[in-house]
Amino acid sequence: MKVADLLRYIETFAPMKIAEPWDNSGLMVGDRDWMVSKIGLALDPSLDSVEKAISRDCDCLVVHHPLIFSPLKAIDLSTPIARIIEKALAHKLTIISMHTNWDKADRGVNTQLAKTFLREDFSALITDENKVGLGAWGWLKTPCSLRELMVFLKKEWNLTWITAYGDVDRVIHKAALCGGSGGDLWENALEKSVDVYITADMKYHQILDICALGMALCVVDHGEMERYSLRALKDIFEKQGVSVEIVRENGPDRLQIE
Repeated sequence: MKVADLLRYIETFAPMKIAEPWDNSGLMVGDRDWMVSKIGLALDPSLDSVEKAISRDCDCLVVHHPLIFSPLKAIDLSTPIARIIEKALAHKLTIISMHTNWDKADRGVNTQLAKTFLREDFSALITDENKVGLGAWGWLKTPCSLRELMVFLKKEWNLTWITAYGDVDRVIHKAALCGGSGGDLWENALEKSVDVYITADMKYHQILDICALGMALCVVDHGEMERYSLRALKDIFEKQGVSVEIVRENGPDRLQIE
């Protein structure tokens, strides 16, 4: 298929119109007339993920986070973003971002996370004018303690860490989540009277306010939380008869001491 065909297919399950107004999803690098025979899927359009996609004979890299977010004032090859663009163009590697349109899609990030432990009748945490929304909330399939929920999510979502605030023996009946950076949605979760809110990138004073108001909180790694959805995206693309491979990019070296 051509890049244009792939973009049209994306519109059928994660249309660009549902992306947040501040977002920059869609074609980042490439030509709509270029051919796509193998897709690489990655969370970030890093130089590492681009090089791995090229080495695995991918001619298209679909990523969650946008490569270009703020307007570029120069293509300076001493900067990481310019080096990525140069590498992609040199190898005719198309880069497409599916950011908040994938977050909000029916089969997207929040749906994939929610259906692991919530009943099927869960709902979006907030909805927009397109009647689609961010996050999810609902009743647990099986009530459990906060500690038990932490253990389950760490294993199911393949997390390296999860931090909870609140009574770990508290029984959780109802939960809310937002894939990625969902700190600003904690009040929406509180309005749903959930027992726990699960997200990434919480600020210190947000955590204090949540604890003071009696809602438990689980904070996990931003990228690991969103990466869970790539398996579902792989299945969706494979239905078009195209080869798809999840590219596990290397992030910055990290040492965590308990």
